[in-house]
Amino acid sequence: MTGTIQTLPAPAARPTGTRPDANHPDAALPNTSCHRNTPNHQYSSNLQYISDLQHAPDHNDIPHAPDILIRDRSGEPVSPDEPGYKAIAAIIDSTKRLCAELNTSWHESKEAHELFERIVGHPVDPSFRFNPPFYTDFGHNITIGRNVFINWGCTLMDRGGITIGDDSLLGPNVQLITINHLKDPHRRATTVCRPIAIGKRVWIGAGATVLQGVEVGDGAIIGAAAVVTHDVPAGAIAVGNPAHVIGQVETDNADEPDSSSNKSAEPAEPAGSNKANHLTPTDVA
Repeated sequence: MTGTIQTLPAPAARPTGTRPDANHPDAALPNTSCHRNTPNHQYSSNLQYISDLQHAPDHNDIPHAPDILIRDRSGEPVSPDEPGYKAIAAIIDSTKRLCAELNTSWHESKEAHELFERIVGHPVDPSFRFNPPFYTDFGHNITIGRNVFINWGCTLMDRGGITIGDDSLLGPNVQLITINHLKDPHRRATTVCRPIAIGKRVWIGAGATVLQGVEVGDGAIIGAAAVVTHDVPAGAIAVGNPAHVIGQVETDNADEPDSSSNKSAEPAEPAGSNKANHLTPTDVA
């Protein structure tokens, strides 16, 4: 690859939330998202979230449950043979049941929204809209901003954490996949999770797939059926498999991202940045 690397702006601010409604049948299940920041949530010295599971009566008999949820969310390899994996399996089983309830019968908008909140384990802004069917393998690591729209048939595999910023749109059959498996065929059941962060005002076209560890900058467009394997800069238009940038979003709104105005004053990269993996207009599929 050649060309000038564009700088991906800081991820959009994550919306905060509160604990699930105690009257929900699934209120005892944990929200393991590291983006929650309420008085009842605690953080370890490395800012990793200590799961509410340790306070949940229904799961007190599962050994090592808080530890394995933290490790899974933070990207460490996790095997289904480990002690404590039952904690992950319990959430997956509950999520399967709720998704089946959501997807196999008609629900008015308010009821569908309440079912979605039970799936993700915390309140979601009333401005959020979606068209079932909706699929997720875990649910409790999904954080959604205001005025987000998710169309038919989307799949969010969120054990690594998925954040979708305000005013973003997901077309039909979009897949956000935060989970992967080890290459070793003898350990392939072991999973490794990495987060996906979608910025504000992002449009992801029908059938596109965003893979683990990717950040999509504010205002970007992902073309239909694209497979996104690297970060996408703010305001970029990315298409193809693997996705590559073909242009920049044009806007008359001064509040919208416009990388062309920042080319002469590119900010310094923070320590440990993954700048080399950002897509550029000269990358080719």
